[in-house]
Amino acid sequence: MSVAGALLLFTSWGSLWLSGPKNFSVLWPANGLLLGLLLISSHRRWRALFLLHFFAGVLVHLYFHFSLYQSVVLSAGNIVEVLVALLPFRSMPPRRTNLTRLRSLVQFTLACFLAPAISGMFVVGLSGHFLPNLTLVTLYRAWYMGDALGLFLITPLVLMIGSDESIEVFGWKRLPQTLLLLALIPIPNLLLTSPQRIPLLFLDYPLLVFVAFRLGMGGAAISVILMAIPVAHYAFNSIGVFGMPAFADAHTRILLLQAYLFIQLIMVYLISSVLASQKRLQKDLEKSEHRYRGLVDNSWDIIIQSNADRKRQYVSPAVREIMGWTQEEILTSSFSDHIHGADLARMEEMMRKLREGDDKLTLQFRMLHKNGGYRWMEIKARAVRDIKTGELKEIVSVMRDVSDRVAREKEMKDAVARAEALAMTDELTGLGNRRGFDEMLDAAWRQSAAQQTPLSVLMIDADNFKLFNDEHGHLAGDACLRMLAGLISNCIRKPADYAARYGGEEFSVILPNTDAPVAQTIAERIRFTIASSSVRSASLDGASITVSIGITTRIANASQSPRDFIRAADAALYDAKRAGRNCIRQRA
Repeated sequence: MSVAGALLLFTSWGSLWLSGPKNFSVLWPANGLLLGLLLISSHRRWRALFLLHFFAGVLVHLYFHFSLYQSVVLSAGNIVEVLVALLPFRSMPPRRTNLTRLRSLVQFTLACFLAPAISGMFVVGLSGHFLPNLTLVTLYRAWYMGDALGLFLITPLVLMIGSDESIEVFGWKRLPQTLLLLALIPIPNLLLTSPQRIPLLFLDYPLLVFVAFRLGMGGAAISVILMAIPVAHYAFNSIGVFGMPAFADAHTRILLLQAYLFIQLIMVYLISSVLASQKRLQKDLEKSEHRYRGLVDNSWDIIIQSNADRKRQYVSPAVREIMGWTQEEILTSSFSDHIHGADLARMEEMMRKLREGDDKLTLQFRMLHKNGGYRWMEIKARAVRDIKTGELKEIVSVMRDVSDRVAREKEMKDAVARAEALAMTDELTGLGNRRGFDEMLDAAWRQSAAQQTPLSVLMIDADNFKLFNDEHGHLAGDACLRMLAGLISNCIRKPADYAARYGGEEFSVILPNTDAPVAQTIAERIRFTIASSSVRSASLDGASITVSIGITTRIANASQSPRDFIRAADAALYDAKRAGRNCIRQRA
């Protein structure tokens, strides 16, 4: 805080010293210094800074022989001025005011022009009588121009202290270059001491533009200060070009000098703002590119960018880890070189749909690994189109290895298929079970109704099986049932016909698209094959196991159901039993 007070005291004294007693300075830097200190300080220090500024102003004006009343009024006017200039930034946290942003620069410029206007009316209204040799208009103009210029010039310089820009420009690496450049700035103005010489003020502009490019807004503000110091001295003392007859009036010289400096500042601030905006944009782009490049390069997925002709333009490094190929090998190879032949048509179809209007598609395919094997990959492709024309510009694809997932899905499907097969299979005989028979009969019935083709069903029962089971035991009975199932299965037409164990020692056969004569032939084949087998029973006087078969044949229609069909086949079976067994009977 003591340093801030010393700076405020020194800048106030320096301005009055350069202007000379009872004259007005070209610029009043103390208010700009205070505004800058307020913008970089916490709000709790603002009161102390205002008090320091007020008392510093009173002391300096007293030193230069102003009356106490005059000193108090002028210092109070300075406080009013800074308060008004601070209004647009009062809610900003410390060091968050960035004048290189165009919005903040516009607010700051308006504040610099408005605040002195208000404080000037305050000062002129209270103290216009203490300089009787000046009109109120001249007094107001002198106050306004000097204070506005001081705010406009010094505040950006204070805000630069400790900023990234100042660290870059005045760091050890660039410090010699920066000092050399700033040392060259005053040279054109030092050549203005002779009125016979051609005025060189026009040389300031290209130099300031160059400084704005090299040193930014803060460096440009320093350059304007360096230019202003000798020129202000020349203007007040009628030296050099300012000693020419056209500029005989002191107030005219000061006004022209101030306007000249304002033009310089506005020019370099706008240039600095544009350059800073471009630098921020460039840094944002670099950060964005670095961020997304990091995401892409470190992704576990393979990311591919292709043009509209499907020529690969970028492949992420993950392709080597996942597929063994280098990025160059993928980029220089053909589209179809790494895709399994069986999947190529589906890949071509996906690319065609993307070209014709689809935005994003997903596909699973097999891709050749460098070791010679194929890996299952899942690709999610997105079409990037021109916003105006809708024309395809590129295709961005993300691929991941799903071989393990495909293998697990296949295992699951196989397990489900096995479970379904077990649910539809008789455990003892390996034929279909009752559930499988019912589902197959429903399907065959719908097919017969749709195609108007005959459907036949055989109901088969082992004759006297209870006696065989009682004599030889259940294990032998089970073996007998397995043998009967095998013989029946060998006699039917696979895969069209379907044999099932209907229950106990009873079997059934579904014969789709089979009329009664063909069904009779198949039934007789079954009956004869079983009767000719080697399975015999002592309880049957050594005779072979035989079967009785009932047949029914119909064309399905809406007035009937599969249950009616089964009842007819059962009735035919009972007819065969009553006829003495080991025979075949039919019912319509």
